[in-house]
Amino acid sequence: MEREKNTQEGGVRWEYHIFEERLFHPDIGTYTAYGIRASELRPVAVLSDVALREEEAARIARAFERAQLCPARLRDAVEAVLAGQCCLQED
Repeated sequence: MEREKNTQEGGVRWEYHIFEERLFHPDIGTYTAYGIRASELRPVAVLSDVALREEEAARIARAFERAQLCPARLRDAVEAVLAGQCCLQED
């Protein structure tokens, strides 16, 4: 995961939060999913429909915050985690 350079110098600190959303898909109807939002003082990256379980979305968000993942890499990093191409450092 790409680490934001300014963080180590006391600059930008990215925070990752999850959010719940109600979505609809024609094949399965309405369902609840969880997305991830990256922010500093305001949201800078948002990715919808990351996980169906709150705990899974929270685990990913915690790992990204701990690693200070650059928000520009949010989509690629989530795809890598969900595809099993990237291991998350556990709490």
